[in-house]
Amino acid sequence: MLAYDPTYLLKNGYYTLIADANPAVQTRNWSVREDVQVAYAKFDVDTQAGSIPVHGNFGLQVVRTDQFSKGVAVNPSTPASPTVTDDGSKYTYALPSLNLTFDMGNELYVRLGAARTLARARMDELRASQSFNQNTSRLTSTDPNNSYFSANGGNPNLRPYIADGFDLSVEKYFGRSAYLSAAVYHKELSNFINSNSSSYKDFSDYLFLLSSAQQSQLGTKIGLVSGPDNGDGGFIRGLELSASLQGDLLWEPLKPFGLIISGSFTDSEVTLEKGTNPITIPGLSKKVINTTFYYEKDGFNARISNRYRGKFLGEVAGLSAARIFRTVNEESVLDAQIGYEFRDGPLSGLSLLLQANNITDEPFKTYDNNDPRQTIDYQKYGATYMFGVSYRY
Repeated sequence: MLAYDPTYLLKNGYYTLIADANPAVQTRNWSVREDVQVAYAKFDVDTQAGSIPVHGNFGLQVVRTDQFSKGVAVNPSTPASPTVTDDGSKYTYALPSLNLTFDMGNELYVRLGAARTLARARMDELRASQSFNQNTSRLTSTDPNNSYFSANGGNPNLRPYIADGFDLSVEKYFGRSAYLSAAVYHKELSNFINSNSSSYKDFSDYLFLLSSAQQSQLGTKIGLVSGPDNGDGGFIRGLELSASLQGDLLWEPLKPFGLIISGSFTDSEVTLEKGTNPITIPGLSKKVINTTFYYEKDGFNARISNRYRGKFLGEVAGLSAARIFRTVNEESVLDAQIGYEFRDGPLSGLSLLLQANNITDEPFKTYDNNDPRQTIDYQKYGATYMFGVSYRY
């Protein structure tokens, strides 16, 4: 790959800066400001439920947000000179939470949690800018979804993601060497942001941009204005299982050996717009399993790990950096490492480590329409090998 230093070339006269007057470029100039005030209270719990000790806490957060965005929008009277626009919103949310641990005895614990949580929209989704588009290949189209005129932008009035969650777990410990745990959870989602929402708009004010001949051929004055909006919401629910086990649970000579394994099995659904089919939550796999097998004794350590992740709906960069949905294929990544720490003698404190990541060169693959045959991306990054030396004194 050949690369140049653009700063050097610019400073030494190889480049000349010329302002890009394209309205679509100008509308990329925007800013977002958020003023957030948080008040909270937390109370500890230390009591008994019958003969069962109960510990934990409960509390409440009140979040007050004043969000404001300044940007550039196309003016129908002078499309070549976009005008400054701004907008914003204020909102307040109360976020209660509860966390309790029940000590069942014999190193067995039951944990209960419930909370309302908040996550803010991306900055680009909150922008006030709005661009204006013309597509000459669609001049005669009578379909508003594929019309000559269209626009897109942000939404400074977006509300954040809100989730009401509940989880219950059971944990069993075996001294300090091992544990087993199982958890179930359910999150009810509201105000889930649809990044690709759209609505129809009459672009009659822009007809003067067309010649008389083009106006006579124009199929429709109605077009789509796309941008983020708060959808209908949905849910996330699932099961998590995990274990950390040492070999001496089975037989004392196996003490140097160990196994760490965890798996999450998740079901999710969200409806982005009324009347549309639900989709899975972007970025969330239905099945994720992590496994590590290790050996540690007398300064020597070795481990091999596998990370499996099922396919999921990914939000990736498409044309002109626009975010689009694609299915990301399942992957199974294998890593390994081996190391040794000198514990006595003149080299005491010295450690050596050799790591190998992505040993099987697992590809990253995305495809369209939930059909693996319609491959969009297929990238292989290769395995990575690292050698490290550290000294502790």
